[in-house]
Amino acid sequence: MESVIGYADFLRMIVALIFVLSLILLALFLGRKYGKGWGFQHTPLTKRRLQIIESLPIGPKQRMMIVRRDNMEHVLVIGQETAVLIEKNISITAFDSSPEPKSPDDKALGK
Repeated sequence: MESVIGYADFLRMIVALIFVLSLILLALFLGRKYGKGWGFQHTPLTKRRLQIIESLPIGPKQRMMIVRRDNMEHVLVIGQETAVLIEKNISITAFDSSPEPKSPDDKALGK
């Protein structure tokens, strides 16, 4: 029984595979380097204006989210096809998550 694929054909397939993979890698490299207008924009995490602060499932297809934009927070309920704004323009300084001191001694000690 003869081999269907000879060594020359097998070698040609391997070379073609390496060529195609190198073209894909080249396209990815060029897209990341020069592709600012192609949807490859990358903003560092520290400079992003939009953040999801907290997310809570409230049903099988609904979620309640706190979203921060600049220095304001918004509460949203997001469903499969809808999004409802519950509360908007919540100032971050208005919500202080630090616990109150339990006794005057804790306040004096700075705890």
